[in-house]
Amino acid sequence: MNVIIQINGREAIPVRAIPLLTHWRFMSPDIVAHVLGGTAGNNVGLFGDLQAYRMEEGEVQPMRQDTWANESLMELNALSKRIKESEPIDEIGYSKWRKKSLKKLPAGAFVWKEDYQRLHDRNWNSRFQMNYCALRDWNGEEPDYEVDSQLQCDLSRDLRRDDLVDDNPLKRQLRESLEVLKRWREPDYCPFMDDDLQKVVLKGFEKLLPDSNQMATVGTTPAQTATPALVVVGGDAKPWLLIDPQDPTPKQQWYTPARYFARQLVVEKPTLLANRGLLAEKVSTALFNAGFKKRGGKFKFDSGTVLKAFANVTIG
Repeated sequence: MNVIIQINGREAIPVRAIPLLTHWRFMSPDIVAHVLGGTAGNNVGLFGDLQAYRMEEGEVQPMRQDTWANESLMELNALSKRIKESEPIDEIGYSKWRKKSLKKLPAGAFVWKEDYQRLHDRNWNSRFQMNYCALRDWNGEEPDYEVDSQLQCDLSRDLRRDDLVDDNPLKRQLRESLEVLKRWREPDYCPFMDDDLQKVVLKGFEKLLPDSNQMATVGTTPAQTATPALVVVGGDAKPWLLIDPQDPTPKQQWYTPARYFARQLVVEKPTLLANRGLLAEKVSTALFNAGFKKRGGKFKFDSGTVLKAFANVTIG
């Protein structure tokens, strides 16, 4: 679902959607609260600044920074403490924390998309250059790449050098980190969300949401709002139809969305990688909800059939 909304003619993003834009890799809810509250400490240089807003009586109003420190961060820290005390298994505890932590961010809060994109670009470039320079065993100051294509060109060339392909575990990890970062050069403004997650992310924006599939806009006159128009704007409304260029050619039309849904589900619950049967069942349900069904159009695909879409494919 596309999470970009229109407010007063500008593109905005619900604060609760921010962790989803990079599948929790860059900004978890606690980092979001630190950045918006101006309390990231030494991390400010990396994560940068961001201002949050909310609608009050039809007007856009900036939110005070201490709201995040005095409320959101305190609740997130308390949540983390409770989960750590009650759940000794890290993976299970982290899964619980992801499900509950978004609700600790204020409903109805948003940021301007252009501000978030600027923050993301700075964040991404900083992380990429740090990993890249470590991989290169750089001595002295890190290079200042003014144009992203320069960095990408140097990276592509250097990763092919024989002296970088060794058995050093640290360099292997750095190369893997760089490959992951490359996949998140641009935020995913259309992350996969089930119905429950959509309700959490869009809470506080209900008045903007129409009863039908039409779109609605904020900050317009009553005459303009007679024909609703919001939330899903820009981008591809069906990202599951986009073929990953690194995947093998799909033998069936539904292979591409099956792979997409599998990757989204694994991001939400990494333990599914160890249980492909259960993963296939969940993907079958996601396919059915997206309109992909068995011949006849009445039933879901069998999990065994869905597994065929994962052959020679990297899911997570």
